[in-house]
Amino acid sequence: IFQALTPLIAAARERGASLPVVTLAVGPEGGFEPTELDAFMAAGFIAVTLGRNILRFETAAHSGLAAVRAMLELVTDPDAIRVDLDGTDQ
Repeated sequence: IFQALTPLIAAARERGASLPVVTLAVGPEGGFEPTELDAFMAAGFIAVTLGRNILRFETAAHSGLAAVRAMLELVTDPDAIRVDLDGTDQ
């Protein structure tokens, strides 16, 4: 997802926007048909995956949105996401 969002963020900044417009397409549990994938690619979609596990539609949609949001926050403001593993960061 990071690799897919990086050029979108750069293009958005060139247009004067702080964040890109992201459209998330979530397929059925059996996956998209090849003709559907071809149509998405022709429309400018970038294929990404959430991993090898097959998720239910509802779970995949929430997971995809959370992943995109986290990546956008990380890329646009790295200091906004802090990991406090030892409890010393306030």
